[in-house]
Amino acid sequence: MHPGVVSFVFLDAHVQAISIDTDLNVLRWYSAIGDGNDPTAPGDGTDDGGS
Repeated sequence: MHPGVVSFVFLDAHVQAISIDTDLNVLRWYSAIGDGNDPTAPGDGTDDGGS
């Protein structure tokens, strides 16, 4: 057990520790296949809408 992380199973079946502070939208993008979103792109999931 490692504090501050959770094990996340990716669609290609690899498992990786991800911070519990990861934006929920990023987790959704990692969980969806072929949706066109790139969770590794800068600004992913944390965009404040340009304000």
